[in-house]
Amino acid sequence: MCKKRMAIVCFTPQGKHLAEKIQDNLKIPLLDICWNVELIYRPVPFRQWMKEHFTSLDALIFIGAMGIVVRDMAPCLKSKLTDPAVVVLDEKGQFVISVLSGHLGGANSLTKELAELLCAIPVVTTSSDVNGKIAIDVFAQKNNLVISSMRQAKLCASNIVSNEPVSFSCDSKVCGKIPSELSFDRKSAKFHVIVSSYLQNPADDILHLIPKAFVLGIGCKKGTPMEIIEGRVKEELDKKYIDIRSIKAMGTIDLKRNETGLIDFAAQKKIPLHFFSAEELSLLEGDFTPSKFVSQITGVENVCERASFMLAKSEGAKNLEECMVLPKSGKDGVTVSIMKIDWSVRFE
Repeated sequence: MCKKRMAIVCFTPQGKHLAEKIQDNLKIPLLDICWNVELIYRPVPFRQWMKEHFTSLDALIFIGAMGIVVRDMAPCLKSKLTDPAVVVLDEKGQFVISVLSGHLGGANSLTKELAELLCAIPVVTTSSDVNGKIAIDVFAQKNNLVISSMRQAKLCASNIVSNEPVSFSCDSKVCGKIPSELSFDRKSAKFHVIVSSYLQNPADDILHLIPKAFVLGIGCKKGTPMEIIEGRVKEELDKKYIDIRSIKAMGTIDLKRNETGLIDFAAQKKIPLHFFSAEELSLLEGDFTPSKFVSQITGVENVCERASFMLAKSEGAKNLEECMVLPKSGKDGVTVSIMKIDWSVRFE
């Protein structure tokens, strides 16, 4: 269960009473989220408080006039990918209004849950929700898919709410019933949703959603610059036409825990980096590419293949040969191995 930060901001005694009621109820996880809730009463000056805290929170609930909130929030807005969920309530708790980041930020879901909690009226104005259509960005978020282009996501949503034919294709298993707004018929569709871990040619009529379908094992010489590591990874991924955004995790030996180039590369690409001891890696069974030199330095005869298989096993893989995409490939002091992992998408 994930943990997120929320602030409930209020300005009047009546609003504070409502805020305390909400805070008490959020002690129990809501929407499968464990909320760390802070109650803020009469922040002065409000605009300054907003500027200092807006980007550090996952959700903001304001109890008061929406006009005040909108005016003071406006300078803080950056992107629907990063802005927190913002929900506004009147101080009597009659209406719960989703104001910002309705889909990706979760404001719409939070609005509906709070309205049910308070026996209030939820106000949600996003077109897909109003028309009872699938929200493709929410589908992507729930299935841990990377949206390749927010512009294309908007075009896709526009086609869906306009009842234009939109096709859907996926490289892996599709669970649940595909909604009526989508079909597997590509020929008659005006717009196309493609779920694939492989590189796609950009097109105005395609939305590419990228699953987390691979794990990466890396070994490198001490002091290898980030640029060299990045170049080597890109080189190997390009050979397999794999989109780097489909990498779920990277692994290496714990001797590289302070390897700046590797750490910076993982941070830049926002890929979790895992470290394993030589003992952990050596316990893995399989036909790994051996190296006496690597064994002398690290205590295990192969790092990259074993590290990637360790990650693959954590995702349910059992057989090395079945998940191996790229055996150890070495160049410029960097070794790379790629393993595939099982994934699927689900329609609810």
